[in-house]
Amino acid sequence: MSTGHQQPRRTTNRKQSFFCSFLRPLGLARTTKGSDYALLFEMKNPDQTRVQFLLRLEDLQLAGGEVARIEFARRGGFFGTGIRARQLFQDFINAILKHSKNISRLLLADRTGWLRQGSRWAYVLPDTAIGGGSEKIIMQQATTSEAQGYEESGNHAGWKQQVGGLCINNSRLILAVSVALSSPFLAVVKQEGGGVGIIGGSSEGKTTALHVGASVVGMPGNAIRTLDATKNALEGAAALCNDGTLFLDEQGMAVPDALAAAVYTLASGQGRGRADQRGDLRASRKFLANFITTGEIGIEAMLKGIGKRPAAGQMLRLADIPASPGGGHGLFETLHGFASGAALSDHLRLASSQYHGTPFRAFLEVLARDLNKDSDQLRKAFLGEIKAFVDEVAPSGSDGQVVRVAARFGLLAAAGEYAARHGVVPWPEGEASWGIRECFNAWLQRRGGHGPLEVKTLLETFEGWLQINGEARFTPMDGNHRDAARPVINRAGFRRVVASVPSDETGMEYFIFPAAFKEAIGAAEPRWAARVLVERGWLSVHKNGDICQLRKLPGIGTCRIYHAPARFGDDD
Repeated sequence: MSTGHQQPRRTTNRKQSFFCSFLRPLGLARTTKGSDYALLFEMKNPDQTRVQFLLRLEDLQLAGGEVARIEFARRGGFFGTGIRARQLFQDFINAILKHSKNISRLLLADRTGWLRQGSRWAYVLPDTAIGGGSEKIIMQQATTSEAQGYEESGNHAGWKQQVGGLCINNSRLILAVSVALSSPFLAVVKQEGGGVGIIGGSSEGKTTALHVGASVVGMPGNAIRTLDATKNALEGAAALCNDGTLFLDEQGMAVPDALAAAVYTLASGQGRGRADQRGDLRASRKFLANFITTGEIGIEAMLKGIGKRPAAGQMLRLADIPASPGGGHGLFETLHGFASGAALSDHLRLASSQYHGTPFRAFLEVLARDLNKDSDQLRKAFLGEIKAFVDEVAPSGSDGQVVRVAARFGLLAAAGEYAARHGVVPWPEGEASWGIRECFNAWLQRRGGHGPLEVKTLLETFEGWLQINGEARFTPMDGNHRDAARPVINRAGFRRVVASVPSDETGMEYFIFPAAFKEAIGAAEPRWAARVLVERGWLSVHKNGDICQLRKLPGIGTCRIYHAPARFGDDD
């Protein structure tokens, strides 16, 4: 094996023969499962710069070792003349493997994020690992070359002064930073990932919030991705930032169906199953990641724009909030002495490009230290903070969907408060909780309250259908009604004017055919929808307990109908 600055040569009784440029073994790497072995080398490229080169042992067996030689050459290595020199390169590697007990053992990580070594926690970044045990951890070469967005620039003090300090009293900036810090907590508290969307006009500063959040982790220009990518590309991006945060801009550029499917994939952390070259099922990619998006319209409006109703699960996994909290400064509540929101936005973008990456590494240093000291105690503390947040914003009786989203926001608040306690962000105690609470309340108001989202959707759908079809598709039961002579096309039932006894106010009651009722409730299950509408007083129940009841109607005799009683002005 070569040492120092010698070139690898083959020694014989007669002469030495040069077969490749400088190459020195540093260690033998494998995964925690004892697979995917690879040799880590130090090599020199043509610029005489020392770089590390990870050679996977399987590449030595592909195409007679040609794949391994190509990987070496791609990084600047070169060979002696003739075919024999290339064979000697492989002989050299095999000699190292034969005497591998003399070189160090390394752990191989296939992605960023947490790597457990027994009870030890280590967070793997493309260029280093924070925490862990005695064995050095390295990233697989293919992953390292692709995992951008973890760069460092400037110093931590500069970031706190120029970026972090300006987040104080600005809830949307606190949200963006807390999302960036929260993802390493997911594995600790065993919570699935989820997304937050910042929705608003083009000049409100949404992308600025994304730049501020991304600056926590690395260079915003590399960390932020656009949503015009395919679902597979988004899945791959999430896998590359496992236990990290995905920053996604321009939600409006996404295909609505593809975005809806991607939301499920990103939140569940489960990639699509695929087959290998032989047709065998490969292990699907798994990851844990929170994500934050921006756009002019939310996922609900996007799906409605193509004639589809959003599922409750999509709305829970991507919680959209308005970009502007009010006050006339776009994204910001406080300008911190800047002349306008635009001036503050310009400053934050420039400062984020100059100072980035250091807060995340400082945060991981503290978190890995505390996890390795007592992970159970830390987990209990985080869960306690999350529960306290949920109890505050989602009172008893709140729908389970609201509680789930509140728990996700609670994780963000816990991450922000933890970072503030340890000096990672220059915020006073309680600042993160205030900002996240403001954002959650904005989501709750946009959603329409603490009740089930499916109920809200049903009521909106049913009422909207009656408003659209009430005059055109219902035959008046009173022959003297002014519209009695107008023909009814595609009849959905009958209608009748009734009067309120106390106020003498008039209203309209409807007798809806069963087939039309299924149309009126959209995608909802009919029996469930009927029960909900009865509970709200929007449908009546016959004295025998039937919701779909027999009724004698003019011109057609007795048939089954749903009866929607008249609702007057003072009704809820």
